[in-house]
Amino acid sequence: MPGVAPGPSQQEEQQQDAAAGSGSGLLYTAQQPAQATWDATPQACEGQPDIQPAMLNAGPPEQSAADERGHAWGRGFTADPHVIIMRIHLVGSDPEVWRRFWVPSTVSLSALHGVIQDVMGWEDSHLHQFVIGSQRFADPSYNVEGAADAGGVALSDVLQQPGDVLDYEYDFGDGWEHRLTAVDFDPGTLQHAECTGGEGRCPLENIGGIGGYSEFLQTITDPTHPEYEEMVAWYDGPLDPDEFDVDQINARLAHRRLC
Repeated sequence: MPGVAPGPSQQEEQQQDAAAGSGSGLLYTAQQPAQATWDATPQACEGQPDIQPAMLNAGPPEQSAADERGHAWGRGFTADPHVIIMRIHLVGSDPEVWRRFWVPSTVSLSALHGVIQDVMGWEDSHLHQFVIGSQRFADPSYNVEGAADAGGVALSDVLQQPGDVLDYEYDFGDGWEHRLTAVDFDPGTLQHAECTGGEGRCPLENIGGIGGYSEFLQTITDPTHPEYEEMVAWYDGPLDPDEFDVDQINARLAHRRLC
């Protein structure tokens, strides 16, 4: 924001994030995703060795073999694949910022992170973690204290019936909290995730969380506000908080590898 010195580098932000981390109906309905054939066998990403289902199911994260509901982490990678219809909303946003999307059940939480970044519109420039009851999962390369490897848990391990929820936190400094809910389950398969609806623009990065973004919107949407012109110049143009483009989101998801 105006008058603020240049922020820290991405590496410094990630270190700060790691330290902090230790502590409706559709407005728009897109065409239902086609039930394309999707290979249930986990695929290796470029530069990585082939991944065999037995390797993925070799054992649970170090923290626990099961959560308080008795889920054995890892079995979702070898279960019969299906599609989970998901709803995600940004906790505390008013008006609510939310999305609805379809995703293969066998996707890992690590890959789900990328899907969330695409459907919400974030820039993937900060640390993140998933929270399931007392369990936390994150990217092990960032050394988030107390968090197990998100790549070792499939979405179907933790969301097994309509109404099951999963929490996702992005940017431990601004503290963007998201709640994901399993809306329904479908026996079909997908080649990639697909967004089918939503409402509201994704907030700006490094804006100060819900409070900072709310203050920014009050200023930039009120031409009579004494700081209006300064904020518009800082953002380099007007901003529509209701902006939502499902085609743009799906264009990103079409290139998102689910591994």
